[in-house]
Amino acid sequence: MKQSGKDPHNSKALKHYWKLLLRDSDKVNYLHHSKRNNFKNAQLYDQDVVNRLLAMSDKLKKFTGTIILFLF
Repeated sequence: MKQSGKDPHNSKALKHYWKLLLRDSDKVNYLHHSKRNNFKNAQLYDQDVVNRLLAMSDKLKKFTGTIILFLF
């Protein structure tokens, strides 16, 4: 959270959607979109939210890749 810098959007989005990063890829919703308050009320699928969260930080992207390797 501290590494998100002065942008409160990044820290709020990570705080709200961190469970999506840990969810199994089979359980991520690809079919139904819903309104996401942290992303300007955009109609996004779960996969879109995960992609936007991972785009916020290279360290986060590497860390989640490592977690996925350990889980499977």
